Amino acid sequence: MIDWPEFEGPAAFGKIALGGHWESAVTFRGGEFVTQAEALAYLGDSQEVACEAFFGLPFFGIRLHGDPTELARDIAHFATAVQTADSGRQLVSAVANSLRVPLGRAFRYAEIGAEGAWNSVGAFRIDDPGNALERFDELWRDVSKSTVGRDTTHQKALEFSYDNGRSDGTSHWFALPVSSGQALDRSMVESALQRFVART
Repeated sequence: MIDWPEFEGPAAFGKIALGGHWESAVTFRGGEFVTQAEALAYLGDSQEVACEAFFGLPFFGIRLHGDPTELARDIAHFATAVQTADSGRQLVSAVANSLRVPLGRAFRYAEIGAEGAWNSVGAFRIDDPGNALERFDELWRDVSKSTVGRDTTHQKALEFSYDNGRSDGTSHWFALPVSSGQALDRSMVESALQRFVART
């Protein structure tokens, strides 16, 4: 997915969140929040962190568990990649190499969520994108009835989540926008699923 045109340019900004609380995430741009000391101060005693890089509305993210000192180093690597990478491909490769993550190899599930409010609005999970695409009318009916489908106050994204190849349940994901304004868009959801299925 990192070859998709949405990820061709450099990242516009990054986000860091603890405990999956994207509603209180820290947003940073190139040159900000890049030192390990700053990251450690932000983490406190947290042993879980998630980082995302935004390429306009599409984004790439990774969730990690570990000792705060180790996580602070990982955040610093991620923030440096946001600052220095010329493209999404370069950023993701840098993150994968520094954190030893096998990218895009073990698909877990897809999820439609509200950007910046994934937890508070609630997400809609899709375990089998191929089957969902084949039964798209049914999927659309179900997602339209869900809390994220009814929400009209946040932009929506469809995330494709993968295992990090570790035994701690951590993951990474690629996400495409699937809303027109702040309303979920049927054609964008279908197109994102089609693009994913076509590459698997």
